[in-house]
Amino acid sequence: MQITRQIVFVGRLSYEKGVDALIDAFVLAQKHGELRGYELAIIGDGPLMGKLKGTINKAYGQRIRFEGFLNSVSVIEQLKCSAIAVLPSVCYENAPMSIVEAIYCENLLAVTNHGGMKEFASMFPTIKTFEYSRNKVVFASNILKTLVDIDYHYDELSKYKAESKQRLSVLCDPLMYCTELNRVYNGFA
Repeated sequence: MQITRQIVFVGRLSYEKGVDALIDAFVLAQKHGELRGYELAIIGDGPLMGKLKGTINKAYGQRIRFEGFLNSVSVIEQLKCSAIAVLPSVCYENAPMSIVEAIYCENLLAVTNHGGMKEFASMFPTIKTFEYSRNKVVFASNILKTLVDIDYHYDELSKYKAESKQRLSVLCDPLMYCTELNRVYNGFA
């Protein structure tokens, strides 16, 4: 499958997922001539769908696609042809499935630097983080800086895609997971 210059978000379209800040970051990039040639695909549905679609500027909106809810096979297909996946969650995600899917599909990732996303970033060289801010403009700017950095270092970071996928397969191995869980619980006995 051909990888395109696509940035992708997969998740619920609600405030806590930060997708509004991602869209703001992408529009800001277009205004400043950054992330040239990229498109933004928003996959998912939720209470912000109508509002988000309504706020897209016509000048930049042709580079932003709302795919709506997709089944798991279609999500994987979209991830496999994307260059970068973004998880701009405002909330402290525990272990987002979107990260696992994106690593499996050999995406580079940009994620908020808190919760389980921060922990994932410490284990995988293909994940870069940005700081959350309650100031929406600052948050969008932080996302944009990380996306520009990933784009600039894309070839260098891409060298780690297979290694990250292999590390993920080891971490997600059911036997290893159960063995580690038993070790932890037995330590408390």
